[in-house]
Amino acid sequence: MDEVAIFWDYENVRVVAKGINVPLAEALIKYSESQGHPRVKKVYSNWAGINTKIVQALYSLGFDTIHVSMGKTNSVDVKLTVDCLETAKLYPDINCFIIVTGDKDFVSLVNSLKADRRKVIIVGNSNILSEHLLLSADDFTSLEELSKIPHFHHIHQNNCLSIL
Repeated sequence: MDEVAIFWDYENVRVVAKGINVPLAEALIKYSESQGHPRVKKVYSNWAGINTKIVQALYSLGFDTIHVSMGKTNSVDVKLTVDCLETAKLYPDINCFIIVTGDKDFVSLVNSLKADRRKVIIVGNSNILSEHLLLSADDFTSLEELSKIPHFHHIHQNNCLSIL
């Protein structure tokens, strides 16, 4: 089974919490499972001003919530890029990277991962997505498409679906 990593620029793609549920994050995990086994799940932001229920919900879904203080412009972009490249080096078996953003600053990261023969999927808001980023990625899924993912769990071993 393929290994998958999710790197989420929360500053660029924020979620709406419904109580303690974060439907976008849940749909993102389901989508990543359709690509393989999600081994790494990281979400980046300055969490100081974010509702703690959202942070707890993300954590309970298995995301590492990486705090980046906003001293400089693009602090999240730099940290996410460095961590993503380190992950690619540490885990050669991760062959699919899902980057949740719409920011053109990630074009170089996408090109670097693809040069290393990794599949790169961008998930983002189609209204504010950089065309350069879209063209550099292997695939794109909009937040709108993601929100339509039915609540099922795909089991790869025997190709059967089990309803949750």
